[in-house]
Amino acid sequence: MPDPDLRRHPCGAAVEALRRNLRLAGRPTLNTLDRLSRRLEGHRVHGVTVIGVPRSTLSDLFTLVPARRPRREKVESVWAVIYAHALDKGQDVSAMVTLDELRDLYDRCVPAESVPPDGGPVDGGVAEGVRAFAAPARTVPAQARYPLLQDADRAAPAWLAPAGSVITSYRWPDVVPETGPARGMSAGQVLADAELRAHHAWWRAYDDVVAPHVALYLTLEPELADIRVFAPARVPDLLLTAEYARHLILLDCPDLHPDELRRRVELLAFRQDVLHRTRPPRLWAIISRRALELDVGDVAARRGQLRHLLGMAGRPGVTVQILDDADAGAAILDGAVTVMRFPDRDRPDLVRVEQPGTATYPAEPGVIAHFVAQHGRLLIRACPPERTPPLLHAMLDELAPTP
Repeated sequence: MPDPDLRRHPCGAAVEALRRNLRLAGRPTLNTLDRLSRRLEGHRVHGVTVIGVPRSTLSDLFTLVPARRPRREKVESVWAVIYAHALDKGQDVSAMVTLDELRDLYDRCVPAESVPPDGGPVDGGVAEGVRAFAAPARTVPAQARYPLLQDADRAAPAWLAPAGSVITSYRWPDVVPETGPARGMSAGQVLADAELRAHHAWWRAYDDVVAPHVALYLTLEPELADIRVFAPARVPDLLLTAEYARHLILLDCPDLHPDELRRRVELLAFRQDVLHRTRPPRLWAIISRRALELDVGDVAARRGQLRHLLGMAGRPGVTVQILDDADAGAAILDGAVTVMRFPDRDRPDLVRVEQPGTATYPAEPGVIAHFVAQHGRLLIRACPPERTPPLLHAMLDELAPTP
């Protein structure tokens, strides 16, 4: 069952936080959680007195059905049961949404006065309530509020997510459902279908920071089997660190309000989670040297970005190549290009061509074939993937702090 629009649900953000913890706990089944909640009922688990949560209630909670805010005790008990399961299985819980963060999301999803005491349906104000959770009323240091944030110049953690990713992963599908577009769809039909689905897409809770030309791609991104990117001017979004991303955003929009900056980085965190699902898409990024040498931010942020690229380049299914500008030729004039390939052969390859402030999605087969072939030519001209780590290490040495 597809998720309803988060902006229409009074507890969507808190549920997405639980989904993130569920993934980090190894994706236990609802039956497993049901049995564990009954075994732990009445016991205190990391600050929560657990109440039994049957499978049917768990199913309703994770599918956001019915459309009303569940009782706090149930939400906290589910958090505790997932946490206990993760500890029992030896999973790393350091990246999980904490109990305090979950409570904060629960309280901020809908203003307390808007929720009936019995937890019944809310009459109004849901959209504003969702926005309220994304704009904390108090100022808390990011490192304290979100444990995932790391010093940008330290070695990259296993999952290097940008700031504010406590509600990450809108349950990316591990396998794209077989039901969907009819066989033999044209590129234009696939794009039109995506435009319709964008009205209820996963990113809608952040539509205030999503430009129209980005919306279509955000709808398609989690469905892709292959993502091939040529990045002539900037490091691709899926490979950015939090700190470096902030500097890039401010480079383009120096007067951006801090709340909007934070929300843009949160959205980036959600997108990057697609690379960490059970069956992630294959990512092939060709990055120009000038994109890596861009003078943005401080030395620590640039070193952190290079280290992160080193870590990502070593992941299965991720290929990073570095291309000299002279070898890119006229391709640089086209701007950044993303070739999208779906797991099912019924949908043809798609292409996104970016220019500053805009993007196009050509539907003509000949134009798409041109950009697909262009990516193939560029990967031949670029340094082989095995040369990427030495090149990145050399760039790190050049950015070594002055003694």
